[in-house]
Amino acid sequence: MAHKASYDQIDLESITLHSSTTEEDLLNQILKLIEREFNDFENLTLRPTKSGYSSICFFNVPKMRLRKIFGEHYILIPGHFSDLVEKNKIENKKQADDWFRIPVSNDYFDDTLQSLIYDIYEYCYRRYSDDRFDCCSHYLECSDNKKCLYEGNKLSRACSYRYTMQEGRIYYGKNRNIE
Repeated sequence: MAHKASYDQIDLESITLHSSTTEEDLLNQILKLIEREFNDFENLTLRPTKSGYSSICFFNVPKMRLRKIFGEHYILIPGHFSDLVEKNKIENKKQADDWFRIPVSNDYFDDTLQSLIYDIYEYCYRRYSDDRFDCCSHYLECSDNKKCLYEGNKLSRACSYRYTMQEGRIYYGKNRNIE
């Protein structure tokens, strides 16, 4: 059984982008990316607004927008993600009203845009997910190895200490560098 995004139970079967693409199609494309990369399909929703765009919510927090302008579809990214937009070398973008407007087409839903979506999802996961915890019972072993020993495990993503170590701060063990 295919997983469904919230908002009118959208079909996930082989979605392609074309001129008659709908916001639901784009949401499904993003849902497939998140499900493939993070094995998560429950924390992505589409919320239509009265302003003519739809908000993409990660963990019930609106973080991207979908909008059709003059027949073209765009993903709008808030300006506070400018570091992620630059990191992922997103080209062909316009900025207005503190939003990056990125056109979406068959040619453009590429690796750089996918990587940006992953980074925004990861940001939201770290900030808003209810699955997070400080550290597991292996914190000392992880500290001694300067990295999470369970990398790639869904549980490791929920560990806040893993991110702390990635930033170079180690609180425990022989490699402790924080007083």
